[in-house]
Amino acid sequence: GAKFSVDSDITLYPQFGSQTSMESSNLTSSVQSKNFFMLNGGFTTLPDYSYGLTYAWVKRAGFYFSAMSNFKFRFNSDYVGDSSGSVNGTYPLYLGKKEYTKITATTGLMIRFCEPLYMYLGGGYGYRGMYYETVGNEWVAIQGNHCIYHGGVGEIGLIGNIYGFSLSLGLSVITDLHNYYPEAKVGIGYCF
Repeated sequence: GAKFSVDSDITLYPQFGSQTSMESSNLTSSVQSKNFFMLNGGFTTLPDYSYGLTYAWVKRAGFYFSAMSNFKFRFNSDYVGDSSGSVNGTYPLYLGKKEYTKITATTGLMIRFCEPLYMYLGGGYGYRGMYYETVGNEWVAIQGNHCIYHGGVGEIGLIGNIYGFSLSLGLSVITDLHNYYPEAKVGIGYCF
């Protein structure tokens, strides 16, 4: 039990180093786990945007999972063109309409630097394709010219949390080992 001393006014004080003061210091030094739910937006130098969700759990270290898409899911084309737009040596009549398909899924490590600041670092899989419409409602996927990427994704970023309100800023890069496609990523969310 706690040891007490008595002064002349009969006031009880816990002594330094007693069990009571050690118990209270152990309660304040424990780190509570945090859960993050965030809505994200991805932006590039092209007019090419994506949106998604991130969930993270962290104490001092933890994990996160993020999925992003532009919600256009064209993965196949009628033809494949080279970097000049030629399909088997001929040039189809392009109508000027383009569709981008972008989807990424990443997971990784999240670290708490100090109470309001967290860092995440991870990887996963990503796909970005650009397709052009031709006469007859046929679509051509252009190889080269940075039009189609699929392969690994690496990302890094920071999350700030104040009173349960969270903001994030990061960079995500899709690469196929020959080309890369960077995307800035921002998010807003809730932490509990």
